[in-house]
Amino acid sequence: MSLEQELLTKWRSLSQDKQEEVLNFVEFIGLKNSANKIPL
Repeated sequence: MSLEQELLTKWRSLSQDKQEEVLNFVEFIGLKNSANKIPL
């Protein structure tokens, strides 16, 4: 099983509110990663 498949399988087993929490966290990580690439 690929990492993507494993993540999706586990995500689907969560309640909707927990799925939204995971999505928010992933978006936060993406924004944080983008902010680290911007030179000051």
